[in-house]
Amino acid sequence: MDVPNTRSSHDTPVARGGGIAVVAAVVGAALCAFLTSWPAPWWPALAAAIVLAGVGLWDDVAGLGSLPRLALQISVGAALGIALSATEGTQLLLWATLSVILVPLSVNVINFMDGVNGITAVTMLVWGASMWWAADRYNEPTVAALGVITAGASMGFLPYNAPRATLFLGDVGSYGLGTLVGATTLLALSRGLTPALVLAPLVPYFSDVLITLLRRRIRGTALLSAHREHAYQLLVRPGGWPHFAVALLWGALSVVCTLAAMSEKTYLSICIFTLIAMTTWLISVRLSRRLLNTQTQMPTVIDG
Repeated sequence: MDVPNTRSSHDTPVARGGGIAVVAAVVGAALCAFLTSWPAPWWPALAAAIVLAGVGLWDDVAGLGSLPRLALQISVGAALGIALSATEGTQLLLWATLSVILVPLSVNVINFMDGVNGITAVTMLVWGASMWWAADRYNEPTVAALGVITAGASMGFLPYNAPRATLFLGDVGSYGLGTLVGATTLLALSRGLTPALVLAPLVPYFSDVLITLLRRRIRGTALLSAHREHAYQLLVRPGGWPHFAVALLWGALSVVCTLAAMSEKTYLSICIFTLIAMTTWLISVRLSRRLLNTQTQMPTVIDG
């Protein structure tokens, strides 16, 4: 059970670990593709997702320190880079370094952002569909397969997580999906897909995490301590937006970024990405100040 804490946006315990079903669906779909005439996904990506989903499950059940988690993420990232170099004939040092950075980054960004009902399922649905479209456009069926099974698994989980959550992904889900995102991105980049097209659906996620960490750093607040300072969390504060409305907003922003990247007009993509980052910053600043003012104006109750 996910018991509410200082970082939570829910106020009653909810079952977690739904990511087990998501990862199982991804693996099942991959096996179906392998046994039929459909292009099978890249197996190292699925193996990496299973391994880090297991790490997430361990953390869900028993708890795992931040350093062991990061070490395991880096190790899996390095293994993915080596596998990519071996299968694609790319430069080992370049892709191993990129993988060591990208896999932990995508895993932790999705984990940080998975805090309100439906937000990750909706975003992963958009990301998977956009990868499917982009890979089909570039005639890369292996990348397309990874995109479509991620979208399908996310769609299947969504009714259990929104609009009212009866089940959370848990770390097992965010770690598994984050690994799929990182691995698919690496494969897509190695096969010539443009970075803007691959990363566009995740611009709202990366913007929110980066801006939140920067604001906490400027204030001198511990970066890894539990908090509810992400823009999406501020929007669902008491009296704020419903969870699923925020999830749909972030999904819509992902769609806008994807459409901008699909236009293949660099200046348009840069403008849209920058505008969404600035919007996230404004939401964070204005709502943080409003909450601070509300807390300052509350009367002090003296016992006795």
